[in-house]
Amino acid sequence: MSRIVQTGDTPAKRRQRHERAAASALERLARKADLADAEASDLAAFLAHHLRGLFDTLDESAHAWDERGYFRKAEALRHEWRWAKRAADGLENALVDRRFDAVGALLAEVAPHLVGVHVPANAAVDEDRYVGAYRALLKRRGVETTG
Repeated sequence: MSRIVQTGDTPAKRRQRHERAAASALERLARKADLADAEASDLAAFLAHHLRGLFDTLDESAHAWDERGYFRKAEALRHEWRWAKRAADGLENALVDRRFDAVGALLAEVAPHLVGVHVPANAAVDEDRYVGAYRALLKRRGVETTG
């Protein structure tokens, strides 16, 4: 029996897309003077979504290592990227509670992890991708929105 090679959408490729989107959103957020406006809320929710996606794809990879018996490697991988899940949870909670000072502090914690990520010009986040992310977050959390 031959080995099956997955050439399509792998967790590593999805992780790279999430990482680039998160880095691009963080870069745009860093240029914002006011983190309480609608665009900043959408960008922060978009960032939280991609940080969560980053951790989820990582968990898929770690699970594959677990199945092969590489438990230490799987745990090291999870440990290395655990910050992404904590940051996503923190950002979502701060956004839902409208604590924008906490959002700024969380962005400062996330920045060192994404500083080395290269975002090609054609992969930069444009408005079409993040508009409505805050409303989607509130809807997913079951929070009533007005307006």
